[in-house]
Amino acid sequence: MGPQENYAVITDYELHHPLAFQIFAKVFGYPVDKTEAMRREFASSLRLVAFCPRDVGDRSGAK
Repeated sequence: MGPQENYAVITDYELHHPLAFQIFAKVFGYPVDKTEAMRREFASSLRLVAFCPRDVGDRSGAK
């Protein structure tokens, strides 16, 4: 995922899991404050991957 998607994911995660987010950020060495700039910096440093289900009609992976 790109930095914008990362930002959306971590912002949502911080909203729903504030304590876990603080622990996660501390473990990875990011002193996260409540500013948007800090969250964007944190998001741009992450390498997140999104897994999406394949459409039922998509047979491209079938042999």
